[in-house]
Amino acid sequence: MKRQVALATALVATFLLVSSAQAYMKEGTARGKVITVGEDRVVVAAAEGGELTIEVARVQQGDEWVKDAAQLEEIKALQPGQEVSLKWGQDHTGHYYLVQAEQQQPQQEKPRQGLVQGTVITTGEGRVALGLDGGGQMTLEPNWIRRQGEWMRDPFIEAFAGSLKAGDKVVALWQLDEGTHYVVRGISEVDPEGQAVALVLLQSQLRETYQEINELQDQVGQLQQQLQQLLDKQQ
Repeated sequence: MKRQVALATALVATFLLVSSAQAYMKEGTARGKVITVGEDRVVVAAAEGGELTIEVARVQQGDEWVKDAAQLEEIKALQPGQEVSLKWGQDHTGHYYLVQAEQQQPQQEKPRQGLVQGTVITTGEGRVALGLDGGGQMTLEPNWIRRQGEWMRDPFIEAFAGSLKAGDKVVALWQLDEGTHYVVRGISEVDPEGQAVALVLLQSQLRETYQEINELQDQVGQLQQQLQQLLDKQQ
């Protein structure tokens, strides 16, 4: 009887040991930046706050529990400062063990300007919807310029957009405005001689120069007003 009890106790203990090693009491995901990388563990500054040390899990090989070789390689591949997402499991001792590691790809910054060629789909209110030659669509809006102290849509762009019709082929230089609107810096119909791109770039340069001149004129006007106010006070 004692022998049977001892055998049953050993079986229960073995079951509990295996259960605690394979089924974690708690699981979760840590997203953040790698602080340090050790031989079998990584320290992460979690996005939610605080630091978390996550160790390599252990797997059974025969009668022994050894560190997971695949996870050791995953840990070695991490670098301090890298953005990661680590799925972890926590055992009854409070230690965090790695379940899965994913390296987060850095978000690429959205281009602020570019040159496109496409076919006019629709026009209206100064806007031009293009079917791009490389695929996809883009809606272009007139650029805003300053004249005599007031902001207005570029009359040239509005007039040119109004002259276009569906099916026309155009080249346009665009700029991202306030992160959501694509405004036209230069636009031209595609020509057989291939001069459209050069013309569009020249338009953009001329508009920048024209805008600078307008801003200088505004400043001169303000200075003239201030000077006149000073003269009026002296009289």
